[in-house]
Amino acid sequence: MESLQGKHFSITDPKDVNTVIYQVNKTDKNEVLKGAPKFTIERLEYAEELRQDASRKTFFVDNPKENGNHLVILSFASNRVVVNMGILQDDKLKISKKPMPVKFDTLYSEDEKVYKEFKYTPNLR
Repeated sequence: MESLQGKHFSITDPKDVNTVIYQVNKTDKNEVLKGAPKFTIERLEYAEELRQDASRKTFFVDNPKENGNHLVILSFASNRVVVNMGILQDDKLKISKKPMPVKFDTLYSEDEKVYKEFKYTPNLR
């Protein structure tokens, strides 16, 4: 019989908000030397429970790390995305106090669009 070591935590999404959480994994140094990326992300599995106008999600971390698991938290609303960082360490989930909102005019379009105007300042000139 296989035994899993893990942790879990819960969040509550209000109506019309969908949160997904990714764990950031550091790649082994030997793999990086072979051309692998320094970091990868892994989407956390979750169980969802509907409650009136909200949704309670319980996320699972299968292999908790001693120095903590770094998390990227994305909360999707109808017209924006809120990006947040967190760390699951010991038995505590610490989330940054100031999330970064990202607002979109269009999330998806069937029509092809070409955008030509942009500003590029690699040397800040």
